[in-house]
Amino acid sequence: MTEGLSEAILLKGKGIALGLSDDIELELVELRLNPGDTGVFYTDGVTEATNERDEEYGMERFTTLVSGLLDRGAREMIEAIVEGVTAHAGNQPQFDDITPVVLKVG
Repeated sequence: MTEGLSEAILLKGKGIALGLSDDIELELVELRLNPGDTGVFYTDGVTEATNERDEEYGMERFTTLVSGLLDRGAREMIEAIVEGVTAHAGNQPQFDDITPVVLKVG
């Protein structure tokens, strides 16, 4: 996120999940962060959480939610993301972790 923007910018990485193998190659990406920027990192369990109709939470819902939370603190953003995903999933059991991490640059 860049200060002054009101929508999420998706930075795509590539590779496998961390911890699955000792022999992985990671891509180094450098990004300059400025005061007011917000970084949101998440596990695939966030976007892949399914509801009773087998619909995933998805990137569109996730980026829309995050864009509406940029004026909140990191803890509030995390709570709102977890609440949004949990509400979408309803009573459908989830088999992956739902882990958002929010970084606010001061």
